[in-house]
Amino acid sequence: MSVSLLQITRWNSLNNLMRYLRHIYACVFFAVFFNPAYAQTVQGIVKDTTNTALASVSVYVMDGNQIVSYTVSNESGSFIFKNIPDLDIKQYTIEASSVGFTKASLPLVQNKNDYILILRPATTNLKTVTIKDDRPKLKVRGDTLSYKVTDFSTKGDRVIGDVIKKLPGIEMSKEGKIFYNGKAISNLFIDGDDVLDDKYNIATRSIPNGVVDRVQVLQNNQPIKMLRNKVVSRNIALNLTIKDSAKVKIVGQETVGGGIPANYYADLNALVLKKKFKAIDNFKANNTSYDLQGDIVSHNYLDYLNQTFNSKPHTLLSLGTIQKPELPIERYLLNQSAILNANNLVNLSPTRQIKANVYYLRDFQRQEYTSKKEIYLPGDTIRYTETQSNKLRPDIMHAQITFLDNKEKSYLKNDLIINSTLNSNYSNLGTNAIRINQKYYDNMYDFSNEFNLMTTLKSKQVIEFYSFINSYKEPEKRVIEPGIAPAIFNNNSSYSSITQQSEIPTFSQNSYISVRFLEGIIKQSYKAGYYLQSQRLKSALYGTQVSGQPLPSIDSSMNNLKWTKNKFYFEGIYDFVGDRLQVNLKVPVNYQSIVYNDKGYNFNNNVNRLFISPDLYMKFASGNENNFTLNYSYKNEFGTIEDNYRGLILTDYRSLQANNANLNEQKIHNANVAFNFRQAVKLLFVTVSANYKHTNANFIFNSIISNTFSRTVTLPFNNSTNEYYFNGRISKYIYGLRSTVSSILSYQILQTNLFQNGVLLPYITAIPSISFNTDTKLSEKLSFAYKGSYNSINSKLKTDAHNTTINILQQSATIEYVPATNVFLSLSDDFRHTFQRGGTNVQYNFVDATVRYQLGNSKVDLELSAANIFNIKNYSILMLSSNSYTSSTYQLPGRIILLKATFTL
Repeated sequence: MSVSLLQITRWNSLNNLMRYLRHIYACVFFAVFFNPAYAQTVQGIVKDTTNTALASVSVYVMDGNQIVSYTVSNESGSFIFKNIPDLDIKQYTIEASSVGFTKASLPLVQNKNDYILILRPATTNLKTVTIKDDRPKLKVRGDTLSYKVTDFSTKGDRVIGDVIKKLPGIEMSKEGKIFYNGKAISNLFIDGDDVLDDKYNIATRSIPNGVVDRVQVLQNNQPIKMLRNKVVSRNIALNLTIKDSAKVKIVGQETVGGGIPANYYADLNALVLKKKFKAIDNFKANNTSYDLQGDIVSHNYLDYLNQTFNSKPHTLLSLGTIQKPELPIERYLLNQSAILNANNLVNLSPTRQIKANVYYLRDFQRQEYTSKKEIYLPGDTIRYTETQSNKLRPDIMHAQITFLDNKEKSYLKNDLIINSTLNSNYSNLGTNAIRINQKYYDNMYDFSNEFNLMTTLKSKQVIEFYSFINSYKEPEKRVIEPGIAPAIFNNNSSYSSITQQSEIPTFSQNSYISVRFLEGIIKQSYKAGYYLQSQRLKSALYGTQVSGQPLPSIDSSMNNLKWTKNKFYFEGIYDFVGDRLQVNLKVPVNYQSIVYNDKGYNFNNNVNRLFISPDLYMKFASGNENNFTLNYSYKNEFGTIEDNYRGLILTDYRSLQANNANLNEQKIHNANVAFNFRQAVKLLFVTVSANYKHTNANFIFNSIISNTFSRTVTLPFNNSTNEYYFNGRISKYIYGLRSTVSSILSYQILQTNLFQNGVLLPYITAIPSISFNTDTKLSEKLSFAYKGSYNSINSKLKTDAHNTTINILQQSATIEYVPATNVFLSLSDDFRHTFQRGGTNVQYNFVDATVRYQLGNSKVDLELSAANIFNIKNYSILMLSSNSYTSSTYQLPGRIILLKATFTL
C-alpha cells in the first residue's frame, strides 16, 4: 500500500510541475508577443427558406465595401470567425452569398455571438448570354491557389512536369525540385493522396498533362486532419486534381526507340488514378544520357533526417576529386541504365490507406575527365594535373510500406523502409605524370521504422506517441595499384598496392511523448523524448610489396573508435493562429552526453552539455494577398564520429586525414525576413527576402599541401564564418503577350577561413546573380521560351586587394511550331560562356531539334530527335572556390539521333 501511495504522490507532483511550467511558458510567451486588444468571436449558421442548412456558402465580415474576414460554411451550414478586431468601435456587417440565392446581410452587434442568415432563392430571369474568355485564370479559395492546366499547356507538352515549370509563381530546378515563391514544396499530392512522399519526379515525368485538370498550391499545408487550423504550418504542397475521364481507366504513354550511335530508349508506364486505388508503375531503360536516378531523388531528404534526428554517416572514401559540371545532366551523362519502379496506394476507407513504394535501379556510368587545379598560398602556388577514366556500377534497391489512418480525432502512421545500394567502381587515373588504377567497393544497407500515433482525450488534449529506429551500415574498400607515395608508406621504395578499408555501423533511435492543448487563443504543445546513437568507426590502411608480402605496419593507420550519444530533450511549442497574424515558437531544451574512446590511441572522452535552441516563426498578413514572414533560430551542434578519429585514413589517392582536436562544436544563428506580394487575379507574384547566418566553431581543418600529396588534420581554433544572402523574385503572366515572365536577382557574401600549410587565410567571396525567363504562346501554332542567367564569382583574401573573378553567362531558347494538327516541330539552342578577366574564356553552343508526327487519328505518334546537333564531344569549365582555381574538361556523348514511337493508353 505504501508503494502505491508513493507512486501516486510522485505522479501528482509531476502533474503539478508540468501544469506550473505550462502556465509559466504560456504567460511569458503571451506577454512578449501580444498586446491586449478587444476582439470577439462570431459564429452562426446559413439556411434557406425551408430551414435547410446550406454548405459551401461564402460568408464575409464587411467594413463598408472592404472585406475584413472571409470563410465558407461547412457541411452543416455552420461558420465561425475568430478574433474580429475593433468590434466595439466599428460598424461591421456579416454577409452570405451563393449562386442561385439572393445575398443576405445582418449588422454585427457587440457582445452578440450567434447569427442565423437566411438565403432566398433568386428568381430573376436573365437573357442567355455567351461569354468567351480563354485567358488563363487563377482561382483562389482560402490558402489554396488553383491553376487550370489547359490555360498554360502547349502542343509540345507531354507530361505534367512540362506544364508545372511554366506556371506563374512556380519554379522547377534542373533536378526536378519544385518551388512556390522561392520555397520548396513538401509534397506533391495526387487527388489528395500522397503516393510518392517527396520522390515526386516519377509523377512529374510520367503523368500525361492531358489527364490533369488543375494544379493546386496548398499554402500552410497541414496533412494531419486533427491539427488543421489549430497549429501553424510552414509547409507548401502541390496537389494534382485528375479529370473524371482518367479515373475510370488505365492511362499512360508507352515509348520505345532506337538511334545512332547504337542508342536505345524505353519508357513503359501504367497509371491508375482512381479514388480508391492509385498506381504509378513503370519500366525505363536507356543509354541516351537520360538519368534514371533522377526519378528516385528525395527532394527533402535533409529535412527528413533533421526531423527524425537521424544523422547518417557519410562515406569516408572516394575515387578522386571529380566534380559535376554546371550542365544539365543529359548533356554529359554516359550511361546504360534500367529501372523498375512500382508505387501503389489503396484507400481502405475514407480515412485509412496503405501504400507500397518499391524500385530497383541497375546503372552503369562512365566518366572521362581531365582537370588542372591551382591552390594559391602566400608566396606559393600548388598545382595538380589529373586525368580520370571511371566506371561506376551502382545497384539501388528500395522498399517502403506505409499505413495511414488520418481521422478528425486521431492519427496513426507507420513507415517501414529498407534501402540497399551496391557499388562497384573502377578508375584509371593519371596525376602529375603518374598512372594508377583504383577499385572501390561501397555497399550500403539501411533499415528504419517510423511510428506516429495521436489521439484526442476526453479533456480535448491531443496526446502523441512517436518512435523511430534505424540500423545502418556501409562498409567501404578501395585498392590503389601500384602503391602511391612510397616516401610516406614504404621508406621510399616502390610497392604493389595500398588498400584502405572503413565502415561506421550505426544504430539510432528516437522516441518521445507529447501533449497538445488546442483550446484557447494560444495552442500549446509539450514534448519529452530520448535519442540514442551508437556507432563504431573501424578502419585499416595496409599495403602489399611487389613480392606479395605485406608492407611493414603503417604508423597510426588503424581506427577502432566507439561512440555513444545520448540526448534527453524537452520542447515547448506555442502556436497562435489569427486572421492576420500567425506565430510559432519552439523552445527545445536538451541535455546531451557523448562518450567516445579508442583504446589504440589511449583516449576516452566524455562531454556533457545542456542546450536551449529557440526557433521563432511569424507571418503577418499586411493585406488580403500580402504577408511578411520572420524566422530566427539558434542551435548548437556537436561534431560527429567522422570528425574525431585519430588514426590516418586515405580518403582519396592524394589525401590523408586525421583529427587532433576535442569534440567539434558549432553555434549557429540564422535569421530570415521576407515579404510576399501576390495579385491572383493578375497572376502576379513577388518575393523579397534577406537571410543572415553566423556560425562559430571551435575547430578548423589544417591542410598540409604539396604538389603530390595533402594531409588534413582537425585542430582546435575559434573559427567564425558569416553568410549573407539577398534575393528578389518576380513572376507575372502578361495577358497581352500570353507570356509567363519571371526574373530572380540575388547577391550572396561568404566570409570563411582556411588554414593551409600553417597559414590562416580569411577569404571573402561575393556571388551576384541575375536570371530572366519567359514562356510565350505567340499563337495557337507557335510558342517561344527563353532562359538567361548571369553569375559572377569574386573571391579575395581579406588582407590582399587582388581578387579573382569568374563570370558565367548562360542562355537557352526554344521555339515550337505546329504546322498541322498532327505535326509538331521544335528547335532549341543552349549557349554557355565562361570567362575570366585576363584569363581563359570558354564558350559552347548546344543545338537540339525534334519532329513529331501523329499517325492519323490513332493514339500513336512518331518522334525523330537530334540532340547536340553540332556533335560537341568535350566541355570545359572554370571553377573558383576561395583560394583554388580549377579548369576541368569532360567528355560528352556527342550527337544522338533517336527515333521513338509513343502509344497513348
